[in-house]
Amino acid sequence: MFTKPLGDRGSAMVSVIGVLAVLAVVVTGSVLVTRDNARVLQGRSDSVRAFYIAEAGLAVGESVLLDAIRAGEPWTRDTSLQGENAYAVPPPLEALAEMSPRLEGLEIRIDVIDASGIYKIRSSISMVSAGGATQQTAEASVSKLVAVSQGGGSGGGAGGGPSEELIVALNRGIISNGNVVVENNAYIRYSVHANGTVTVGKNAIIALGYTTGADEIITLPTIVDLRAYSESQAESTRSGYSGGWTSNPHDLVGNVHLTQDLQLSNNRLVMANLWIEGDVQMGNNVVVMGDIFVEGDLTVGNNVWLQGKVFVKGNASLGNNALIGGPIFVYGDPEDSDTLVCNNVVINGNIVAASDVEIRNNVVVRGSLLSGGSISFYNNAVLGREFYGPLIYSAGDTVVRNNVALSVAAMIAHGNITIHNNAVINESSFGVDPSILGLFPGDSGSLIIDKHWGG
Repeated sequence: MFTKPLGDRGSAMVSVIGVLAVLAVVVTGSVLVTRDNARVLQGRSDSVRAFYIAEAGLAVGESVLLDAIRAGEPWTRDTSLQGENAYAVPPPLEALAEMSPRLEGLEIRIDVIDASGIYKIRSSISMVSAGGATQQTAEASVSKLVAVSQGGGSGGGAGGGPSEELIVALNRGIISNGNVVVENNAYIRYSVHANGTVTVGKNAIIALGYTTGADEIITLPTIVDLRAYSESQAESTRSGYSGGWTSNPHDLVGNVHLTQDLQLSNNRLVMANLWIEGDVQMGNNVVVMGDIFVEGDLTVGNNVWLQGKVFVKGNASLGNNALIGGPIFVYGDPEDSDTLVCNNVVINGNIVAASDVEIRNNVVVRGSLLSGGSISFYNNAVLGREFYGPLIYSAGDTVVRNNVALSVAAMIAHGNITIHNNAVINESSFGVDPSILGLFPGDSGSLIIDKHWGG
């Protein structure tokens, strides 16, 4: 019988022992890896749990904020409560106590960003895992900006909040009481709803779909009388001045009240609030460092800078590189109070007009646009503002065309909507200005409008 030499058998035994050693290392390593994986999974589980507890803290913060606003707590208007000075939601957090007995590390703080109703809610948690030889700490921090409608707005109903119809509109996007036509390479990244028909032409796109009157009839929100509202805003602004009114047309300093037409030109600096009962024309590098009230027509051009609010009880025509520092109110008779904004104008506020509005030729409006008539956008017009998504509301038709780019919180038209010629409409990433929600009276009371706010 053939047998291997002793040396060969020794080599075989060494090989076996080597294989067993390798297997022992592999098994031991697998146990260690499994144990490490368990620790990793436990850490991930704790991190996920911490995240959801922090998310729940945001809901508690919203509830506390709404209760404070409804109770009239003064801290909700104190814009100094930011950062380290932010309002700290006090314990006990009964709403979260049932979720976990270990919530000592949960902290909820509310920053008052803007007294008109913009808040940042921050929620963070630091928790230690239970059990195991090595304790691990899981942390999570989340925050969100919210817009809160303030009760008791202008013309508000019994509940003092915006109408339910407006809340529906803010969650729907683009709404027409008539027909909607989208054509000629227009692109809408928003949902569209028409109580009439929706027509999508060649190369046009409605990315998020649409409904028609055959699918659902939507009740559109109605706005307060914009003429009466604008007049009340003008009167309350004028009555807030001190020192009375002078009538010297030459020394335009202080509060100046004129009962005649006024023309300003040639590098004129006006350090006054102007109240003119007549027509006004401005051009050639004029600067007005105050509010202006025009009970006639207003024509502005040639690098004019109006630093305050503008009230026009007539027609308003703004153009030629004008810069308006505040909102514009146009509120004459419906047949004689149109608003034209064109030629590189920038408006740092809302436009409130009792009649038709036309915006064209490279205009930027950093606010919302509310019209008691129709609205037309042409030629590279842009809307948008930091913290606020523009609301476009017309009692008539709305037309958007010729390379116009809009990012809107909502577009509402009681007439038809036409969008064409390379126009683009996106959903704004910001919520609508809470100060204008009261213009849509209803019974909803104070509530958080946060559909358009990021987490």
